[in-house]
Amino acid sequence: MATIINNSYFVGDNALPNTDDSKSEGQYYIEMTAIHEDNYLVDFLGYKMAKDLTAAIASNPTSGIWYDIWKGAEFTDSNGLLNKWRGLANSEKESPIANYVFTKILTGLKSHNSGVGVIRLLPENATPVSIVKTSVRAWNRMVELNRILDDFIYQNKADYPDYAGFTG
Repeated sequence: MATIINNSYFVGDNALPNTDDSKSEGQYYIEMTAIHEDNYLVDFLGYKMAKDLTAAIASNPTSGIWYDIWKGAEFTDSNGLLNKWRGLANSEKESPIANYVFTKILTGLKSHNSGVGVIRLLPENATPVSIVKTSVRAWNRMVELNRILDDFIYQNKADYPDYAGFTG
């Protein structure tokens, strides 16, 4: 299944080890991205709009309303100021999807299922630390980006009548 983001988004504050898709961790990240990206889109946009967006992206548009959500666009925000929605996929490798998936992956890496139940591995010559600060920072950045996306959609509401945010 094609996704909007890929392993190249797990850099900087969202860095994950072994993102190369030839490694088992890289394959795991690809699988988790497919699952959690879909969840993010449906939760944020609503099922119909998420379905329309992913169908449009599959056709690789170069302009239009779906392209603007996908790759970004300038808009006049709710304060009357020129603003920029960077897009769900962009050259800066910053996306609310990446932050969402990153927090889900971090949570999954905290413990492992084994034959004797759920366990936490204790690596040799390393000290386990809490994932809370890292996870909260990523989640908060996702929320900031979501606010910009929500404002972008709201300011262009005639183009996006199926946006779930209008009914909630």
